[in-house]
Amino acid sequence: MQALSEAPGVIGKSKRLYVTQKDVMKLFGCQKSYASKVIKDINTEAQQRGEHTFPAGKANKYTFAKAFAIPMDDIERVMVEEQEV
Repeated sequence: MQALSEAPGVIGKSKRLYVTQKDVMKLFGCQKSYASKVIKDINTEAQQRGEHTFPAGKANKYTFAKAFAIPMDDIERVMVEEQEV
């Protein structure tokens, strides 16, 4: 029997549209300062292309995934782990 949370038509946990410093630190295994630099660089590049940017410490998860060729499943898994903790 399928769990209710996985049943067709049931809305799952809400996902964020952005990655945070903590997400980047988990994905790359880096320090907070490097994660901040990565996010700042992603937002700078997005702004130059005329795309939406997030406040300091956050970057669009789709732009981030594309820039580093990281599968969205990996990013979502890190975000879900953070929500459960």
